[in-house]
Amino acid sequence: MDEYQWTVIVNTWAYDETQIEETSAPFIGWANRIVFVELGPWHRQLDLSLWSEGVEIVQDWPGSFRLQYDQILRREQDLDTDMILFLEGNEIIRRMDLHDLNHYTSKHVAAYRLPVLRSGSDESKKELRILRLSRWHGFHGVYKADPYPELTAFSEPILEGEIPIVRTGEGIKHGPRLEGIMREAKDIDLLVRARWLLDTREFQTALRLLKKDGTKSLYNNEKSLLVRTMMAEALMGLKKPQEALQVLASLMARFPNADRSYLMGRVLYALDRFDEASTYFYQAGTGAYGLRESQEPGADGYRALLWAAQSLHLAKRPKDSFMMVTRLLEDFPFFREGWKFFFALLGDAKPEELYELMTQIVSPQTVHEVFERMGETEGPEQAFQQWLFR
Repeated sequence: MDEYQWTVIVNTWAYDETQIEETSAPFIGWANRIVFVELGPWHRQLDLSLWSEGVEIVQDWPGSFRLQYDQILRREQDLDTDMILFLEGNEIIRRMDLHDLNHYTSKHVAAYRLPVLRSGSDESKKELRILRLSRWHGFHGVYKADPYPELTAFSEPILEGEIPIVRTGEGIKHGPRLEGIMREAKDIDLLVRARWLLDTREFQTALRLLKKDGTKSLYNNEKSLLVRTMMAEALMGLKKPQEALQVLASLMARFPNADRSYLMGRVLYALDRFDEASTYFYQAGTGAYGLRESQEPGADGYRALLWAAQSLHLAKRPKDSFMMVTRLLEDFPFFREGWKFFFALLGDAKPEELYELMTQIVSPQTVHEVFERMGETEGPEQAFQQWLFR
């Protein structure tokens, strides 16, 4: 543990305490932190006395593992964690293999897939398991997200690993299915259940639930504000931007925040009101209203700024669009989709002209590093890449 600060995140909710103990045992004394991810206090209570120091239980489940992981990852960034290892609660990395992890992850790579050896007739498959935390962009929402994953947006390869993950043994005792818990449990908070429905794209069901139970609160009650925001999100999922606008407009006028600003941008974009959309995306992307909480997979400020640039382009403001993508790439130089839009704006320019513009945004070294990481490209990017490394 001399080289990296490691946190092991264990999604424990579906397994019994014996399986959780088997999973965590190899990491005791090795990892800086082991975080057990549970559904919530209404599901069950794990006994921390079964484990030694360095083990934490997170029960603040917002109805989405993606959002819960986002919250954990943000905290880990604040704690200077370097590497995150994800496990599913009944899976084991043998202690004899742990000494290879620091060496194995020594390259500057965003994420690694490790082979997961399943029992029974299931074939082995590789999933995203190791994630490097980075302060200049972050990867909120990439694990178990839809679409899965979006790390390639940052020109970051996902390497295939050789350290196997094995099951804890035969006779795995799965807990109740998540769907059954979410539909049948009586004491689940409205917002938790609604967020789960939105994440599973059951927009109509989520909207009915929110309309039925969520409008009883006072208008300026925080829970009521979240309910109305989620109603707008459900309406967007149902492709009803005009109705979503009716819900959001008064909220943004009186209670603006980053989530509502981003959602307002999406609504106005869907209504072809690109000029207005660009303003809301810009506010969300520059942190005018703080951090976003319920962000789409792989998205933070960089995604909002890209939407702003695209909105300005569609609003026939090419100069402003170019200035926006320039700011985006200055802040997030390895954002692949940002460079893709850059080429879409300037695809007819010669490689020499493109290089001159690029090196006014980032350093020549960064330009080379970006296109080294990209790997295979196509279209104008490919022509420039071939020129750059000729």
